[in-house]
Amino acid sequence: MKRLFWWWRSRKNIAARLVPQLILIYENVSDVIYYLTVSCSSFASLEFRFLYVNASFYRTTRIDYDVVGKKIEEVIPESSHELVLGNYRKANQYPRNCEVD
Repeated sequence: MKRLFWWWRSRKNIAARLVPQLILIYENVSDVIYYLTVSCSSFASLEFRFLYVNASFYRTTRIDYDVVGKKIEEVIPESSHELVLGNYRKANQYPRNCEVD
């Protein structure tokens, strides 16, 4: 048991040291990086929201307002909705737990 605790504690320490380094990398790479949350707005509909975007996202898209928390449809041009949302839905087509309010 003592060995398992040491392993878990050392893993937490490693993660705590890596997070600031990862943030530094994410904020300074030239590639666009973003994280999306996926939720069910209705039984058959998935809703995608930005959870995180890096500085390169803003430079590349030239968006000058905070997109975190916004739905994809509120950020990307309407002409791209079908293509982008179709690809995201395809990536999320495998069964998952979905709770509908």
